[in-house]
Amino acid sequence: MSEIENKTIIKDDDEISLIDLFSVIIRYRLLIICGTVAAAVIAVLHLFVYPIIFPKTLSRDSTVEYRVSVTPVPATISMELPAKFTSLKNVVNSEFNDVFFLVKEISKNNPFRNDNDKELFSFEFNSFVKDLIKDDKLQIETVPVRDEVIIKMTIPEENIGIATDMVDSMIDSVNTSIKNVFLREVEKVAKTKLETYQEITNTFSENSNITDAQAYMLTVRQVDEFLKNYTCISERVFEPFVIIQPRGRVKKLAIITLAAFFLFIFIAFLINAIKNIKNDPEASSKLKAAWDNGKIVRK
Repeated sequence: MSEIENKTIIKDDDEISLIDLFSVIIRYRLLIICGTVAAAVIAVLHLFVYPIIFPKTLSRDSTVEYRVSVTPVPATISMELPAKFTSLKNVVNSEFNDVFFLVKEISKNNPFRNDNDKELFSFEFNSFVKDLIKDDKLQIETVPVRDEVIIKMTIPEENIGIATDMVDSMIDSVNTSIKNVFLREVEKVAKTKLETYQEITNTFSENSNITDAQAYMLTVRQVDEFLKNYTCISERVFEPFVIIQPRGRVKKLAIITLAAFFLFIFIAFLINAIKNIKNDPEASSKLKAAWDNGKIVRK
């Protein structure tokens, strides 16, 4: 047999195999179509109709946004503070975005957990928190114009109370860690300016520049006023802004429908293969021999 004839036979075999595949799908089209439609109908009933009858069974996600107000520091004071304290808003935002800080806080109050999720071990929170940030389920950023930090998270609807507890805990932790160091630096500014002012007044003469002395005293008075009105570094303002939405029901429906379609195609090929084996004694004997050869030989 020539090489050209061999290629022709192989090509014909490929075409026949492709035709056989389509013939199986066409032969069992009712099974595939009816099975897929049945699965889609059941999915629609479960995802869309059942929650209407029993609203509590509807799984919904909530996008929750918290606004944290940060105490503004007058420019005349902030410019005299160390670089890390020139903007309290940035300090709070930096603390909130620290991964180690978030792991500690979320391990105490975890609003991202569903009821059917397993409990996480302490070391598992590390990757869990990183995934939350990567998937934008937890976002923390500053407001450009105002002295505020926004905490936004996507959580199950029933966990809004836990989310509020987590945010309040974050605020308390940051206030506690920053307060003493920050106030110490502010008081140091007032002390330094007051000492400089006293030195100027002690050596004051007609040729002295009174403008510098007045600037120092103004800073001292502003520090006194700031400390008098100071209450805390940051605090949560208002109630959280909540948007509730169904948890991807359309996406789930599409996935279920496609999965059912391919499943019934597989079932159609499986039924067709079983019929072909029953009608072909040689194929049955080959399968029986393969089964026997696959058994573990006992001594």
